[in-house]
Amino acid sequence: MSTTIPVVKAALVQRLKVALPDTQVIYGSSGSVTTRGDRVVVVGKTIGRRDPDSMDSQTYSEDYTVEIVISVSISAYDMRTAEELALGDYAAADASIRSSSSQNLGLGSNGVQRAMPDGSFECFEQADNDGRHAAVRFFIHVLAQPSSAPSI
Repeated sequence: MSTTIPVVKAALVQRLKVALPDTQVIYGSSGSVTTRGDRVVVVGKTIGRRDPDSMDSQTYSEDYTVEIVISVSISAYDMRTAEELALGDYAAADASIRSSSSQNLGLGSNGVQRAMPDGSFECFEQADNDGRHAAVRFFIHVLAQPSSAPSI
């Protein structure tokens, strides 16, 4: 099946590695993290749809979101610091992705028409004996038209 998902996720990983040099950036689900640093970004789950563009089924469009989760763990007992660090990483990631003048991560030749944050985000906090943990989950909305039809 021809799809833009792997190339979009790989481009997001590369962009986030540059934007967050002190953060471990992972392509995959949060369950695929085997070694965790204090700051981690996971470019993971994708949800969307694929629709034929014409009667000949040779072209189709993709409309999907890629989930990105930024997490920070600190050994201190200050939840505010953990949350501020996670939100700071989110702001840097969001700004880096939005900085693409073409708004498609430079992937126009791959059929990506638009790949931008959708504006929604969610914050999570957790405290345990290891310290304080904060995470921000946000989504990249992608519109694409790959050049070949999916194989069956």
